[in-house]
Amino acid sequence: MIDPATRRSRGLLVDDDDLGGNVSALAIASATRGYAVISDASFHTSIKQFDVTTGAVLGTIYDTSDLLSSMIDDGDGYLLVAERSGFAPRLLIFDGADGRPLAAIPLAIPPLSLAILTRSL
Repeated sequence: MIDPATRRSRGLLVDDDDLGGNVSALAIASATRGYAVISDASFHTSIKQFDVTTGAVLGTIYDTSDLLSSMIDDGDGYLLVAERSGFAPRLLIFDGADGRPLAAIPLAIPPLSLAILTRSL
C-alpha cells in the first residue's frame, strides 16, 4: 500500500501466498473490503475477498476456468469483472459490500479491460 498523501509505503495489504496464487487484479470496495483476481498453479482463476484492515482472506466469491482479464470497483458499490471466455464472454457484477453475484451480462466479444467514466469528463 502507498499512502497518497505522504507518498510512503504502508506495507503489504494482503499476501499472495495467503490468497493461494498470483494476483492479476485488485479492487478495494471499502475501507474494510477488498477483492483480488487470483490465478493458481494450474491456471485456474478465482476472485477472493479479503479484509483490507487485517489482510485476512474471507473466501472465494467466484471460481472459473476462464480468464478474468479485468476487475474494477465502480465507486457506487458494485464490483465489475471482465470474464474473457472464448465461448461465453460476459461482464460479471458483484455487490462490493459482501461479494454477492448480482448479474452476468453476455458480451459479443471477450473483454480485455474495464474503465469507469465519470460525469466530470
